[in-house]
Amino acid sequence: MKNIDEKETLEAAKELIDSLGSLVISSVNQNGEPLASYAPFVKDDEYNFYICISPVALHFENLQTSKIASLLFIEDESKSKTVFGRKRLYGSFEVEKFQENDDRSGQIYELFEVKFGSSAGFLTKLSDFRIFKFSPTQMSLVLGFGAAFSIDFKEQLSTHKRLKGHGK
Repeated sequence: MKNIDEKETLEAAKELIDSLGSLVISSVNQNGEPLASYAPFVKDDEYNFYICISPVALHFENLQTSKIASLLFIEDESKSKTVFGRKRLYGSFEVEKFQENDDRSGQIYELFEVKFGSSAGFLTKLSDFRIFKFSPTQMSLVLGFGAAFSIDFKEQLSTHKRLKGHGK
């Protein structure tokens, strides 16, 4: 992998996020049992991420109770040079559930309509659905073998993770 600078690394992370319509959520229940699922998402200018889900979704209660999660944004297999080296961004997030009449909801629903078109308008009509906000506490970007970076969108920083090689 060629050397890339901090700006290129941040741009690669942004491009990966912008290429996706959904993210993978990893949460745990009150017994510590893990659950992986997915949801369509939008982001704000500060790279907080938002999903809109029903209490019927298993991860709804997990997110509401634990207030932490891990998210994964991963390159489509069909676009990857190799399944072993897919580009991916993942990290730890603090989770906040919006209350029923939260003033911020309208802005988030607008982001969903901009990203997904008028078909996302149904979300505003589903009274039991709630918006969850994911604020990053730590994020890592992998662009390929030997190309792993810590990412901080708020500070506009990326740091190459210089780890010992894989070995044989």
